[in-house]
Amino acid sequence: IKDFQIELELTETQELVRSTSSIETLIRLREHGFDVAIDDFGKGYSSLSSLHMFPASTFKIDSYFSQQLDEDSNVIHIIEGVIVFAHKQGIKVLFEGIENKTVDQKIRAIDSDYGQGYYYSRPIHQDKILEFYQNNDGYIFKNKKAKLKSVLE
Repeated sequence: IKDFQIELELTETQELVRSTSSIETLIRLREHGFDVAIDDFGKGYSSLSSLHMFPASTFKIDSYFSQQLDEDSNVIHIIEGVIVFAHKQGIKVLFEGIENKTVDQKIRAIDSDYGQGYYYSRPIHQDKILEFYQNNDGYIFKNKKAKLKSVLE
């Protein structure tokens, strides 16, 4: 396995995300080609100052916000701002908890990079992953504005 194939995932609610020594270690890992994702983004400790310093390659937007996109139209403005910020920093955005077509269409429309959830697939046993990937040509769907890959749980 190559370093660029590994993504370290830290939950935003972990104190580790705010530790200076941890951030320095993660910066070194990024310099060596590893990706770093902040899981459950929007649910924890991140402030604008810590986001500026944190060497993330992916924000995994907490499923709470995916649910709110379906229920509260005002949430979309917050999420659009996060996506613009992330993309300007070279950070990919993944929405967790996509469970229906409406939310899928909304995250595509606001330029999310990836989607994850039961709408795309239930968890798959490791013996079936390759078959699933081949049957779906590597993608659940393709979109000119955003290529949203199914992220298997």
